[in-house]
Amino acid sequence: MENDMICDAWLEGPKGKTRYEAPAPFQRVRVADTNQYLCPDHLGPVLMHGANLTWPPEIEWLSPDERPYNSLSPEQAERKFEAFMESIQGGF
Repeated sequence: MENDMICDAWLEGPKGKTRYEAPAPFQRVRVADTNQYLCPDHLGPVLMHGANLTWPPEIEWLSPDERPYNSLSPEQAERKFEAFMESIQGGF
């Protein structure tokens, strides 16, 4: 089944009137609002400036395909986080 959601971003910015209309493989969870569907172009800016964002951000991959080529599995992310924490603990 193909994902037929389109990006919830606006061409003119948050107060715009024209939808971007790119396919949206990501969904961002919001507090006290509906979830937001985003394309790769708008995922970063919305995470940086979006309203009603949960923290840490909750993002779901909606595409029926595999994860994006440069994404990490939860296990890989945990290993990288642990390695980072070990690397900075030596400096304190």
